[in-house]
Amino acid sequence: MPDSNENRPPSGRRRGVDFYAKWLLRHSRLPGRLRLARLGPVDKLLAAGRIDKHLRFSPAEGVDLDVWLIRAKSPAETPCRGTVLIIHGLWDSKGRFFRLGEILARRGFDVVMPDLRRHGQSTGEFTTFGSLEKLDMLALMNHLRAGGEVRGPTWVFGFSMGATVTVRYAAIDPAVRGAVAAAPFADAKRVTRRSAFWMTGRKFEAVWRRAAEIAGFDPNDYSTVEAARQLRCPLIVVHGRLDPLVPYSHGRAIFDAAPEPKRFYRVPWSGHASLLLMGR
Repeated sequence: MPDSNENRPPSGRRRGVDFYAKWLLRHSRLPGRLRLARLGPVDKLLAAGRIDKHLRFSPAEGVDLDVWLIRAKSPAETPCRGTVLIIHGLWDSKGRFFRLGEILARRGFDVVMPDLRRHGQSTGEFTTFGSLEKLDMLALMNHLRAGGEVRGPTWVFGFSMGATVTVRYAAIDPAVRGAVAAAPFADAKRVTRRSAFWMTGRKFEAVWRRAAEIAGFDPNDYSTVEAARQLRCPLIVVHGRLDPLVPYSHGRAIFDAAPEPKRFYRVPWSGHASLLLMGR
């Protein structure tokens, strides 16, 4: 999770619990929106055939997900190989993995690319580090299946917070046939604690619980390791050995908790963002 002005310690020593709780939940949309802007307007992407459908979907009150669909580019007589859901990380957008989506489409897969709540062009006031995002993904995929928008079995890929959502979503959707998690964090509470390092443990616990109350999620629902134990599909975990933001031990803990079949890829000299290059 890269640095951001919005995620630096607020000035002043007498901020209340509510202030810090909202600070913990609100992350900048700007980096993700800039990435989307570089791809160009959505109508031009549609006209050029780079995406096949643009839709808005509301999984919960106050949340509208912005979603792109890319259809498989295989010959008409070749059946679609299935659907891949791609989930971006914190402060990012679906634009991050647009090229990956195009590659998968050329290899015969339908691709679903959403902006998570409070990211990119999606709405929503708060980020919940996977607790509500996993339910958003389940609602979205069920909606697309019901409308015949996606075909065949479902796979899911995610990076960083998106990898955490990947594991947690795959654990609750029996239709998922496999998951790939790149640099997932094992414990959302522990990772967010790192961004509030100056707080005492007691104050952070109060802030975390208040954040959960404000955003409407269970304060005890923060473990990706527990979700991994519930998986009923194959899992691949990829993690950089030198990741300073989401330590290597997080990916390893998730892998160890998951049932077989599974596979772990360690990228020896990779950090966090560099994993997307070095772990290609």
